[in-house]
Amino acid sequence: MHRETDYIRSRIQHYGERGVFTGVREVRPRGAKHLFAFQWLLGAEIELNWDSTKRELVFEKLLPGVTYPSFLDRELRRFTVERSAEDLPPHRRVDPALVALQYSNRGGDGSIKLGLTQGDAEYALKAALTFINDLFTWLHLYHIDYLHQHFGVPEE
Repeated sequence: MHRETDYIRSRIQHYGERGVFTGVREVRPRGAKHLFAFQWLLGAEIELNWDSTKRELVFEKLLPGVTYPSFLDRELRRFTVERSAEDLPPHRRVDPALVALQYSNRGGDGSIKLGLTQGDAEYALKAALTFINDLFTWLHLYHIDYLHQHFGVPEE
């Protein structure tokens, strides 16, 4: 379990050193729970929780202001399910045999969770970051109004 935590920590630091992430910090390790914070897409502050006991990566409150129920909330659920579809190329697909991908909405904030089943932290982190990148690309294409309202992206 420590090996997986060390791997996640080192990869996040590596992305920080390369300039992909900025402001990388480990906020508060508490036993098996580790919280990493960094700025990434659209300059947004992203929090990644790694629970080595449950073997879960959670991006809490990644998508603020998503009303439940709403069209956007339903679309986010659909998009998340589709990312595990067999017809996606392997480098874009989250393999459900290795990682359980889940979108949830609590109090109007969308979160993404990847629970490791048979997979390892290396696969899960790579799948998570690919998924989050694809998610923001999809939002930019189909829900620019949401990104404008909550992330300050120009409407054009």
